[in-house]
Amino acid sequence: MAGPKRFLSIFVLVRIYMVREDFSTNSPSGTDPAARETKKTSGSFDDPESAQTEAILRRFNHVFLSHDPDALRELVADDCVIENTQPAPEGSRHEGKDACIALWTQIATTPDIHFEPESIIARGDRGEIRWRLVWGADHGSSVRGVNLMRVRDGRIVEAQGYVKGA
Repeated sequence: MAGPKRFLSIFVLVRIYMVREDFSTNSPSGTDPAARETKKTSGSFDDPESAQTEAILRRFNHVFLSHDPDALRELVADDCVIENTQPAPEGSRHEGKDACIALWTQIATTPDIHFEPESIIARGDRGEIRWRLVWGADHGSSVRGVNLMRVRDGRIVEAQGYVKGA
């Protein structure tokens, strides 16, 4: 293997290793939400807008890790729109700050579930949060998903949720 193909193979292997090292479920994260926070990956751009987007997405993600929705009021824009994962196959659409906060508050405060963060990546005003939602004793009672987000003027204006399902 030579040239670009070899570079791509090496990149993929290095990236897999980095993700494994950063987000291994064998890491001593415990149940403390702060300990479960995702680590910055090399996938985010280094420009100021990307850094701001990543910071906002980390604060948003913390709402679900801590089960505390109080920060949502300052994170969500008045014209925010969510396309949710359920009901399949199209999901549901929630428009406006109050509707989005209500949905996210319901998810964040649901007892007996928790999110395991996998990564947060920001590129300009757009970002993604990869996660696993767990409702049982092990990963057999879980689903992996991703939220594709857009931020404007320091607030979330768009969120599209997707899950891996059978």
